[in-house]
Amino acid sequence: MTTRQYLQIALSKFEVGDSLVDLIVVENSLVPDSDVCVDETKRAIHRSLGTWLPVQASVSEGGVSMTWNLDAIKLYYSSLSRELGLEDITQPTIRDYSNIW
Repeated sequence: MTTRQYLQIALSKFEVGDSLVDLIVVENSLVPDSDVCVDETKRAIHRSLGTWLPVQASVSEGGVSMTWNLDAIKLYYSSLSRELGLEDITQPTIRDYSNIW
């Protein structure tokens, strides 16, 4: 299985098209037609999803509209974060600044 095929299958549940798969490949310097390195590809998905989460859940343009299920994407992102041991930006962080005074 190639990296591109893995990305298409893994992200198909979120209706991510080929253009966004290409964007993940380019942004993360992946080789799309090489044998998939699952860990590296999951890290690329994690990095890319982290930049998508702040955007709107629906886009309408020229009579065409697209809606993403952000709750499902956030759950997938959180799952990837736990699996890879990376920071989960969907969870609020409480910091103690009481010693600043």
